[in-house]
Amino acid sequence: MCHKDKKDLRGTNAIKYIEWGEKQGFHKRPTCASRQRWWDLGEWEFPDMIWSDAYNDRYATFKVPKSHYADKRFFYIYPHD
Repeated sequence: MCHKDKKDLRGTNAIKYIEWGEKQGFHKRPTCASRQRWWDLGEWEFPDMIWSDAYNDRYATFKVPKSHYADKRFFYIYPHD
């Protein structure tokens, strides 16, 4: 997750990726356009477990290290005591 301004990313591959995304028009999409920095997804808490959005004959839930994010194909699970 990147929370830096473009000026702070000069000379990095991150700025190249942001510029590529702008050429594709990603910054104009409604979800991205509503953010101050369209590439900044905000602060996220690492999940304890993830649940797959795709399943066939079984439901799959995975315990993950506290250093992994997941994309839209997973639901985050935060168990309570």
